[in-house]
Amino acid sequence: MIHNAGVYNKDPQRILQVNVLAPYVLTALMDKPKRLVYVSSSMHQNARLALAQLDQGCSDAAFKKYLLLLTKALARKFSTLAVNA
Repeated sequence: MIHNAGVYNKDPQRILQVNVLAPYVLTALMDKPKRLVYVSSSMHQNARLALAQLDQGCSDAAFKKYLLLLTKALARKFSTLAVNA
């Protein structure tokens, strides 16, 4: 399964919903494939995460960081799957 869809240049809440929450929910709802791939970039290196303000959304760089953190968490949880970003 390759998670590649996303939005940019939208309001921060929409970015969070589509680019972070949707991949999480879709992954939770589907039967686990042999591989999970989340398309990312090096933008995560410039991210400043503010979990206390997550209800306000996130920036493009922050969503890349959240997606990377999701990837790492899933790789630990499902050690029999290949999980990559």
